[in-house]
This record gives sequence, structure tokens and C-alpha cells, in this order.
Amino acid sequence: MGVCMQNDRYISFSRDIFDTRFFRNEKPKTKFEAYLDIINHARLAPGEEKNNGHVFVLARGQLVTTLHTLAKRWNWEHSKVSRFFERLEREKKVIRKSINCGTVITVLDFD
Repeated sequence: MGVCMQNDRYISFSRDIFDTRFFRNEKPKTKFEAYLDIINHARLAPGEEKNNGHVFVLARGQLVTTLHTLAKRWNWEHSKVSRFFERLEREKKVIRKSINCGTVITVLDFD
């Protein structure tokens, strides 16, 4: 998996990086780390995902979560998570869709 950079250049790294002490610490995440976390949790292939007792059919590049879950994982205030997603949507990086039990996030240009 790579992260698309300008001029269609990519940098690839193992998803194992998210399990290292550099990422799994109590310090608040940077916006870059939060964006990588979104990409990391997005589905690699279409399929079903269970979340809070519900089953969702998600496409490649989608995830289902709550802003509360992300705020806790990133050690951010809820308002900062909301502002971050507003920015990502303005920059055409993601699309959010609110549902009864959370939010479906679609990462744009996932491929």
C-alpha cells in the first residue's frame, strides 16, 4: 500500500508501522498521523464490517467509525476531529456520511 504523492510518486511502507511504539503512544497524533490512520483502517477490498453490533457492506477505501472513537485514538478533542474532517472534505481527501451509529468515511483516490 502506498500513499500517493505529487506527480504520481508513491512511498510504500508496511502496515506494521502502526503497531510500533512510535505510533502506539499516548501523545496526540499529528494531522499527518491521523490521515495515515484513516488510510490504514480503510478496507483493502469490498466486504462486510461489524461495528457496534451492526453489519455494514463497505467498498474498498471505506471505513465505519465514530468521531468519538477517532478522538480517543488520536488523543484529540471532538471539535478538533470535526474540524479535521471538514478540512479533509474541502481538500477532496474524504467523504463523510453520517449514519445512525457512526460515520462511513470514504477515502478518495484510495487506489
